[in-house]
Amino acid sequence: MKEKVYHIELNGNIIGSSKLEFADVSMGIIFGKINFINIKSPYHFLREYCIKNKIVLNDNDNKLCLLDTQIIPNLKIYSENKINIETTGISISGMNDDVFQIFLYGINSKEMQNKFSNHFENYYKTGLN
Repeated sequence: MKEKVYHIELNGNIIGSSKLEFADVSMGIIFGKINFINIKSPYHFLREYCIKNKIVLNDNDNKLCLLDTQIIPNLKIYSENKINIETTGISISGMNDDVFQIFLYGINSKEMQNKFSNHFENYYKTGLN
């Protein structure tokens, strides 16, 4: 089965993509590594955007280029067929020399089962519920 790729959009501009390879099904959270498009320093790009738009930064270390945002209102994520993933909010965390990840919060059980069936099935197969 082909891996799904989700497009990340900020203020109507595509800034990257993610396979959303991880989940905490019981908490309604999906997350994954971001592959940025034409952004040399994700840290500086996101930091500048958050400061300009008064988005609170939980962590902001300029020396390490480490950033952890709260919910970014104009951040959207779409499936390959342009269907918006409904969430209660999306945030980003990471550092330039490592990895940035996108976190989608508030994915309800039905949405989790329909759009992220691989995570849903893996969770219930492991018996962690």
